[in-house]
Amino acid sequence: MEQKWILRGRKVKREDIIVIRGLIEKYFHKGRSYISCRLARHWQWYQANGEPKAMACRYILLFLEKQGFIKLPPPLRPANNDKRSIQALTLPEISLKGTVKEYPFLKITLLNTRREYKLWNRIV
Repeated sequence: MEQKWILRGRKVKREDIIVIRGLIEKYFHKGRSYISCRLARHWQWYQANGEPKAMACRYILLFLEKQGFIKLPPPLRPANNDKRSIQALTLPEISLKGTVKEYPFLKITLLNTRREYKLWNRIV
């Protein structure tokens, strides 16, 4: 019996694995993201906004690698999705003298998202 899976709403069959192996061999040096995007385009698998479903393809590639059907290239960069890697924000010390009325444009905002934190670090 032919082995196939339904992953992210797509049927993945033996023929697909052969195609995936070819893409990995051809684009091994370009990395996982590139291979995922090429696979989505090969399958003509797009989101509603017209972008390739590269993340869904990445999920499929990782699944197939865990099952032992393919061997992906090593990641080009370390994963940045580890929440524990966020360090405490350190602000430069600024001394202000006078009253609040003397600083009408002074605004103090609590940075509460990772995006705001990254933005602040680019400004400082």
